[in-house]
Amino acid sequence: MLVAVLISLSSSTIMSLPDLIAYYLAVNYPSALEHFVQAAGISQPDLAHPPQPDLRSLVEDYVSNQIARDLSVMSVDERVMDGSWDKWTTSDIIKIELPKERKLEKVVSTIEGVSAANLLTVGVCNMPRREFDLFTATQVRSQPDQTCLITDIAPRIAQP
Repeated sequence: MLVAVLISLSSSTIMSLPDLIAYYLAVNYPSALEHFVQAAGISQPDLAHPPQPDLRSLVEDYVSNQIARDLSVMSVDERVMDGSWDKWTTSDIIKIELPKERKLEKVVSTIEGVSAANLLTVGVCNMPRREFDLFTATQVRSQPDQTCLITDIAPRIAQP
């Protein structure tokens, strides 16, 4: 699909996808460039003439278009718009119906003991990352923080 974005550009600005990747690597990950250039069988990118648009812009445009496409087919329950959603109970949420044409995706992975029945909260937060510094023998915070999905469950105890 990204190739379709490249094709839609005017012919004067089209670079091959390997060339765009090579330029991106040269700017952001120079240590990986030589291996990529050899594997792709292309020449080194000319850093004096950056591609327009560059790979990052193409990917961001593609993702933006995908989000816009996904949002264009979504609808919001009118009860959400009135601001009362923060007082909803589980039974209120269960009453919301999905459109018939909307299918839930299959389960990608599971964790034993976690189900919708015992999942209490799901949230996103930025967790600091730590690395062990051998010189000072301490944990040192590294940047940037890592965005993590945080969950909380209520374990079920089996009754005999």
